[in-house]
Amino acid sequence: MNSIASPDEIETLTIDVLENINKKEIRNLILSYLELNDIKYSNEDNIYYIYMEESKKYQIFVYKNSYDFMTYELFEAFYENDENSFIDLIISKEFFLIYKNQCLYYFQKVDYNIDESDLKKYILSSLNISIDRVFKDENFEILKKSFRSKKSKLTLLKQNSNKSFFIYCFYLLIITICFFIYYSYDSINNEKKQSYNAVLKQQKIEQEKIKYKYFDKSTQIEEFYKNIKKYKLKLLQFSFNKKSAKLTFTSSKKKDIYDFLSRYKNSLINSNISIDTQRKLYECSADIKIN
Repeated sequence: MNSIASPDEIETLTIDVLENINKKEIRNLILSYLELNDIKYSNEDNIYYIYMEESKKYQIFVYKNSYDFMTYELFEAFYENDENSFIDLIISKEFFLIYKNQCLYYFQKVDYNIDESDLKKYILSSLNISIDRVFKDENFEILKKSFRSKKSKLTLLKQNSNKSFFIYCFYLLIITICFFIYYSYDSINNEKKQSYNAVLKQQKIEQEKIKYKYFDKSTQIEEFYKNIKKYKLKLLQFSFNKKSAKLTFTSSKKKDIYDFLSRYKNSLINSNISIDTQRKLYECSADIKIN
């Protein structure tokens, strides 16, 4: 029987990007954002992700590998005898889900009652998609009994394995041997030696470029996160490019938002503060220059 991770056992994160990231680079991006948001994980944990083309976002799910599926995937049972392709909104007391073409597409927790019409407008605004059908208050126990999937349909993030480590060590051994052989002939051809070193140096530079592609501004990014914590703000979204960072966060105190913004008064491009009267929260969106 499949073991199901409950909402309390699942960590989630949404990332804004400029485009779909290729498979070679997505691992570093996702793991770095998990660390940036203090989401703990191990090499054995399940880390799944969904790319939302319409809104250029990734949603990440992290849970223990002792579970086969997440609660949110149980709704696949809806589509056992349904061959139609819809964008469905499923509203529960604690969260809402979006299923697209019979697969989980988006998840978000809710801690207050929300009007269905307002929720559909919010989804259209934030995810750039329109809802076709709405379902409410489904019984999870019934879904568990009818859920028959054998493998998650989400994309699994592959983490480093021991095999990768041994391959890396073997690679280093080969490089070391090459160095030894080459320098043995140093007295024969000094010009070749200089050329070889130049090639190795360029390879190292290219490796560093790939490794730090998303972190050439790491010091400033860490400073953003530290100040978010300092002023007790809740970070909702965070994205950046070579010139600027875009942050969206909330606070119950408007002063804390102003205090945070004042630290970047010389590099603040623009900001907007709104109030959610129902939740009694201030929400701020800010664009800040990165030097």
